[in-house]
Amino acid sequence: MKKLIPAVTALFILSGCAATNKPASKTPATDKSATPSVVTPAPAAQPARVSTAEGQTQDYASRMMQCRKELDALQMYSATKHQQFSAEFNRTAGQLKKYLEVKNNIGMDVNDLAMPKYQFAIRDVCFRIKTQLATSIVTAK
Repeated sequence: MKKLIPAVTALFILSGCAATNKPASKTPATDKSATPSVVTPAPAAQPARVSTAEGQTQDYASRMMQCRKELDALQMYSATKHQQFSAEFNRTAGQLKKYLEVKNNIGMDVNDLAMPKYQFAIRDVCFRIKTQLATSIVTAK
């Protein structure tokens, strides 16, 4: 009996959420049938995506600059770790630079596949640099 009460309560809560979402999705459908003309501004959608991509590129550039500063700071604590991470950072940045050179010449479907790969690679290297720097600072003697 004690196990039944939480299960029933959860069922009511979830069914209440489901009932709340259903009318909201039906309302736009009735509004669309009420207005016979459908206008989709395709040219407006494309520039928004391009400006978003440019903003993302600037964001990655600022992240890379911050990562480079942290890498330089790591040199003061451990020259060997600095050399390791510097080689990896330069290799990853070189791959990203090569991709960014051809990015505008390839299709959006390829960009949608390739960009997350490079985003992850840079974030991964920078995260490990940041972690090593923090560890080095905390354990410095």
